[in-house]
Amino acid sequence: ENIGKKDLIFIEIQLGEEFVNYYSELKQEIFTLKSISRIFGGASRETYRLSVLNKDLIERFSRQIILKDIGVIGQKKILSSKVLIIGCGGLGSPVADYLSRAGVGTIGIVDDDKVNLSNLHRQSLFCTSDIGKSKVKIAKNKIQKNNPNTQDKIYKITLNNKNFKKIINDYD
Repeated sequence: ENIGKKDLIFIEIQLGEEFVNYYSELKQEIFTLKSISRIFGGASRETYRLSVLNKDLIERFSRQIILKDIGVIGQKKILSSKVLIIGCGGLGSPVADYLSRAGVGTIGIVDDDKVNLSNLHRQSLFCTSDIGKSKVKIAKNKIQKNNPNTQDKIYKITLNNKNFKKIINDYD
């Protein structure tokens, strides 16, 4: 991979049961680095691609990246994932918000409803000024404000047997 001067390198090393994540700012201009070795308890070796994330993504998701069960590889999987949310109500609204904040790469939201006053106490993406507006349009706008790296696709429709397969095929 080509690595720019302002990019950071993450290297994950397993020491016994512990994972240690290192990152450092590169001083060199641009160079190519094909792979690194990851040593498991000193016994066997496996080769993994070196993960490169830009500085903004590393800072944004640093609290996730340092988790043993996520790390750089897991965060890259999250960034490339595509999730479809059917309904932007009491469950879909906070799910869309949290998935975008976690770094999910593409979020699709299906809902043909408008925001009502009775929605506000349980649908966290919406506020009083959103009453009467399309839920998916408001959700897209708020998700983009929270994480501009997330690609949002909205479907202001009722999901049915005729359109279900066409929409769902674009998601993991």
